[in-house]
Amino acid sequence: RRQESMSSWSELAMNNRSSSEASDQTIGLLQKIPLFERLTPSDLRQVFDICRLQQYRADETLYRIGSPSLDMFILLEGNLVVRTSTGVEVARITPVDLVGEMGLFTDSLRSAEVIALDDIMGLLIRKDDLTALFLRNTPVCIKILLNVIKIISQKVHNTNTQIERLKTRAPNLSKELDDILSGNVFLY
Repeated sequence: RRQESMSSWSELAMNNRSSSEASDQTIGLLQKIPLFERLTPSDLRQVFDICRLQQYRADETLYRIGSPSLDMFILLEGNLVVRTSTGVEVARITPVDLVGEMGLFTDSLRSAEVIALDDIMGLLIRKDDLTALFLRNTPVCIKILLNVIKIISQKVHNTNTQIERLKTRAPNLSKELDDILSGNVFLY
């Protein structure tokens, strides 16, 4: 599920952007993206209409810290790295992962830098277009937001697991981590 062949996504780019309607093959590929779970083929056609196929070269920056969160990106090919303001790598994004969703849904400025590790391709969804779709189609809105909650919850769970590993490996950091993390929400 996680890794589609490069040619499948490239075909999506070549075949479907030349026509105004998504093919059954494109709908099949979109169904494999976690953000689009629970969506019907009809729902997916509406979503496809607001997606923009975007390509970046290796080392290009998709998101800069402090910039407005005007879109989110679904990586289809290649790899991305997420870095903090100090340059610390905090995540790697692989195909069919989502990036930029938290800022988009919370109206927050970008909190990390996202950079292409190699040539990448993905689907860009602008906030204005997504909001318009949500206002037109409440069931699609609910399904996508439920998927976003699931995706963000998984990210929090993964972070919790990493924190637990750090505390186990470096017991002397346990108290310091507790102080840093006090007041944060953890999902168990």
